[in-house]
Formats: sequence, structure tokens, C-alpha cells
Amino acid sequence: MATVNKRPSGKWQAAVRRDGRSQSKSFSKRADAVKWAREAEIRAEHSGLQDSAMGAASIMTLGQVLERYCDEVTSIKRCADNETYAINGVQRPLRAG
Repeated sequence: MATVNKRPSGKWQAAVRRDGRSQSKSFSKRADAVKWAREAEIRAEHSGLQDSAMGAASIMTLGQVLERYCDEVTSIKRCADNETYAINGVQRPLRAG
């Protein structure tokens, strides 16, 4: 079910809730909020609610996430060598003893 509320900032917030999951978005015009809510309800009926931020994350493996973190975040840190070593250790396969 969708709800459209006016926020104190003057913006309109549309929220759709289904099966315990919710999704919301803010708009400057009420008509845009109503239109988005209607479309979100239709999408929810067909495929269920999905977080747009989780869409890409749900198909990445832990190894891919660690590689990306190492490339984008660790490389600009002062302790990059130590952290890279630790990340590589986590990615190394376990040996059967």
C-alpha cells in the first residue's frame, strides 16, 4: 500500500510497503510522488520490493567486494601495504590440514 505525505521541508514523500519491506522517495511535486507510488506498487505486485542500492551488491561475491575495496579505498590510505596484506590473506584459500 502506498502513502504520500507532505514533509516539513515542503517536499512530498511517497512510501510503498509490502510484505514487511518498504521503499520511499521524496519529490518536489505531489503529482510526481503519486505517479512514482503507483508505479512502485505495480512493480511490487509483479516482482516484490527491491532496494535499488542492493541491486548491484546482491550479485557481487565477497572476493569482488574485497578487490574493489582494495583498489578504491585502501590504495589511498597511509597504511595501504598492511591493509592490502590483510585483505590478500582473507582472500587466500584455506588449506586442508
